[in-house]
Amino acid sequence: MNTDNNKKLLKVYMSSTDKYEHEPLYEVLARKAKACGVAGVTVSRGIMGYGTSSELISPSFWEITEKVAVVLEAIDTASMIETYKEAILPIAQAQPKGCLITEQPVDVVMCKKGGE
Repeated sequence: MNTDNNKKLLKVYMSSTDKYEHEPLYEVLARKAKACGVAGVTVSRGIMGYGTSSELISPSFWEITEKVAVVLEAIDTASMIETYKEAILPIAQAQPKGCLITEQPVDVVMCKKGGE
């Protein structure tokens, strides 16, 4: 991934308890990004959040399963993000509780690969 301005940021907002075929949704989406060749993905857990169809959630000491907001972020070329988005839209649409996907242009200031 070079640092030209033809990059996009795709974000997927979901719950840590969302599943797809008995696997955590965020793991399925991250693996799908890798399979599609997306340059990089980060999955972050929120400390509090809510969506259009949910209550305000935050971790509780007494909960058996921690339910928190999760955000997956992917940055790559516009064409790669489009390929990835097409691959994950059916998965997102199959979610019974919903999720949110956003996309925006992004300027990559630096992309330095680590040494091997």
